[in-house]
Amino acid sequence: MLKYETYDHELRESKKHKHIFFLKTHRTGSSTLQNILFRYGYRRNLTFALPAGQSCRFGYPMPLSLDHIQNLNHSSSSSSSNPDFQNKNPSSSINIFAHQARLNTNIFNDPKLLPSIFSNNKPYKITILRNPTTLLPSVFQYYNLEPVRLVQYNLTKFLGDTSKYYGVSDAEKNKLDFGLTRNGQTFDLGFAGIFHFSPPGIRQVIQETDDFFDLVMINEYFDESLILLKNELNWDFEDLLYASLQSGHLRQPQVRMSDSTLNKIREWAKVDMALYDYFNKTLHKKIENFGVQKMNAELVVFRDMLDSFRFNCFDGETADPDYLKKRGIVSPHDGYDLYTWKLRDETDEFCRLFVTPEDEFTRLFYRKQMPEYAESACGGDAVVQ
Repeated sequence: MLKYETYDHELRESKKHKHIFFLKTHRTGSSTLQNILFRYGYRRNLTFALPAGQSCRFGYPMPLSLDHIQNLNHSSSSSSSNPDFQNKNPSSSINIFAHQARLNTNIFNDPKLLPSIFSNNKPYKITILRNPTTLLPSVFQYYNLEPVRLVQYNLTKFLGDTSKYYGVSDAEKNKLDFGLTRNGQTFDLGFAGIFHFSPPGIRQVIQETDDFFDLVMINEYFDESLILLKNELNWDFEDLLYASLQSGHLRQPQVRMSDSTLNKIREWAKVDMALYDYFNKTLHKKIENFGVQKMNAELVVFRDMLDSFRFNCFDGETADPDYLKKRGIVSPHDGYDLYTWKLRDETDEFCRLFVTPEDEFTRLFYRKQMPEYAESACGGDAVVQ
């Protein structure tokens, strides 16, 4: 690399935003976005917030607290059985927060707490939402949830009488009306309770979410969302490249949902639906402000780069269980086939990182930041290369 090229590269890098908070949501494409952030930080030797107790999650489904964030200043002589292993004073040098958590905005609204995480650097805050009419079937199928097993994956039958399969007592409703099976995105955003089913409650959910996040991406407009993110973070197209993760399907036949069923989903997950409608419109307003023609031009460039990189890195997709096991990828349950990209060259780190699972990445971060706990992080049951 010539001297002026080195200077130009360093100048571009210096302008890129390197403090990022990403709230990972369920079945929304968030694992793909997480992988983008993992690779971005890993290649630049940035510091990641690590879940306490060598977990892959920050105390989920409990609301995020500082105790859930691993103390990166923890002494290597300490033991995981030591109560001090749980973070009491988070490191002041964190760049990226990207593991699963349930949002607790109080941490970020308290000026005494936020600096303890990002060292007085204002993080760019991101999350992603998906249309509940496709999200709900995906959640039920992927996690093989009990209500769906009872009706043999017949979501239409389930929605026809949700109380039969989902019913909870009045005493339980306050804590169970939000979760993966109902308004799961709202739950991940930190809200719960019957109040949020009311119009004022729904408005509160939307307003607080809008106030907190800098960008709410939309799954159905993933590439457009990434282009906006690139512009906000001063990133390059290369930083956005991705290979979709956690794709899969059920062996059971898929049922085409009627308009009646879709409407029942919208009512069943009406808080999620209101969130999605609002932020879908918000995203399109951002696209208009960015410039529709400019967006379309950048999409052409970006998608051409995606096609080129995928051709060079991968030889199609595979659901071969031996290959997935080798890659440390495990199907969530019987009857669900996971697909992953098949690498052309297993030794090519650039390509391999695109299909590196979360637990493997987490151990890589531990090896850099807390090597004594690397092999047991996230259960220690996947291959680390």
